Amino acid sequence: MAGDEPIAQVGHGRFGGDRNSDGGQHEFGGCQQFNGGQGAFGADRHFDGGRSESGGYPLAARLDFLFTTVRRPVTDKEQAAACRAAGDPDLPREWRSWSNAEFERALKDRNVSGCTRIYLGFLRAGQRDNPSLHVLQGIARIFEVPLAFLVEDVQPGRTLADHLAEWRRHRERSRAEALEALGPVEESLDVRLNRLFTVFRAENGHEYTDAEVAAAVGSTAEEIRSLRDGSAHDVGINVLRAVAGFFSVPARYLLGDPEDYRPLTTQLNTLATLVGVGPDVVALARALNDASPRTRRMVGEVVAALLREDALDDEDGGDEPR
Repeated sequence: MAGDEPIAQVGHGRFGGDRNSDGGQHEFGGCQQFNGGQGAFGADRHFDGGRSESGGYPLAARLDFLFTTVRRPVTDKEQAAACRAAGDPDLPREWRSWSNAEFERALKDRNVSGCTRIYLGFLRAGQRDNPSLHVLQGIARIFEVPLAFLVEDVQPGRTLADHLAEWRRHRERSRAEALEALGPVEESLDVRLNRLFTVFRAENGHEYTDAEVAAAVGSTAEEIRSLRDGSAHDVGINVLRAVAGFFSVPARYLLGDPEDYRPLTTQLNTLATLVGVGPDVVALARALNDASPRTRRMVGEVVAALLREDALDDEDGGDEPR
């Protein structure tokens, strides 16, 4: 097989497109085209391949969706060659699908290592499904999609195009809220993970040990400890997804961008003040996972108000039951 030939490009280049995404700069040009499975074939045409019986899409299907529907502008070198071949110096620039080799070079340009074109082929074919978080972040940034698109469950009855549109809307709302709060605060993975250990306690009220969590998610105490102290490198996404599930929080809290996990951080910081409540805290967190940003803010305000009242009662020496 030739070195630059794409590998495992199932359905590659199936759709065209006439919508441009807001562009980040990279070797292959500024903005890319994304049509969400619509565009040239009309509004009723959707990419819906690879959906599992459980109602979710595996990572391979999500990657193939992006490779199929997101296109890049040709490079200056490619454009010059096309103009020479056509004998037309003013030939309009075309949009092209990504090959795995091209995508590997784009990742290297962003200092993302450990993801060759062969490994990309394995990921797209479903022969590998546990890339490191670093690799997944690089893929999301090149395709200009929220990380949550790659890790969060797809709601029943939704296509991947619906899923991506939903998370793009979510990101815009989160960015607007972040601007009001002086910008999103990026937190390291270990800070977010340790917050989960603080908030979600065992039934006896004690903090879970690294060994207990490791046994529940099929990992080792050493790996969990390295995640918590920030020394872990090239962590696979599967263990992070399992840890998030153990603590009953969405995967995006550990795998997402700041815009994805910031609302959850605010919610968990509020719950951290109620650590002694035990199972009630877990129940409240689960109930708020699917709540709207407005509902989460309202609940947070109510909890904060009650805590202020408790503080005033303590100062006054009051102990009347509520």
